[in-house]
Amino acid sequence: MKKVKIHNRRWLLQDFLKVEEVELQFEKFDGSMSPKVRRLNMDRGDAVAALVWHSDKKVLLLTKQFRLPAHTKGKSWIVEVIAGGLKESENPEEAIKREIEEEAGYLPKNVQHIHTFFVSPGGTSERILLYFCTVKEADKTNEGGGLESENEDIELVEFSKEAFFEAIDKGNITDAKTLIAGLWLRQHMEKVN
Repeated sequence: MKKVKIHNRRWLLQDFLKVEEVELQFEKFDGSMSPKVRRLNMDRGDAVAALVWHSDKKVLLLTKQFRLPAHTKGKSWIVEVIAGGLKESENPEEAIKREIEEEAGYLPKNVQHIHTFFVSPGGTSERILLYFCTVKEADKTNEGGGLESENEDIELVEFSKEAFFEAIDKGNITDAKTLIAGLWLRQHMEKVN
């Protein structure tokens, strides 16, 4: 394993997002140490996300909601898999069940971990723990739509598998975690029936 020497670190921002400034050196591939460099790390914790299959309706349940960072790039409302922040010391499987119930109104019995990946490792330490689950109408507990206390306004969007892949292929799905879920689904279609 390569060496990293931390010289100094300090928080520039501590809010919903935290930004840390770090001065460090790292071992280069030739074995020498780099000069001292300044790096920033945006820390917002990890998140959970799930591709949800409704087995009675034969549709995927996705969400659509306003996203400020996407708005700055001209696409204000994003279609994405159900997702939310993972609270410190929270069980990820319980967290994604909570998010599915809050956003879609269904409480899944089981969730299957697909993959854990970094969102943008050049600037943030955030990872997403991605899951797949199946729900049916009997799992419905509420109307979903998000939490009013968090000012969420989430629309549940249903896609057949074919329509989901078409939306990906036409570039209408632009969220990375949703694209990764789509790649997984193409390889594991037998799990979705």
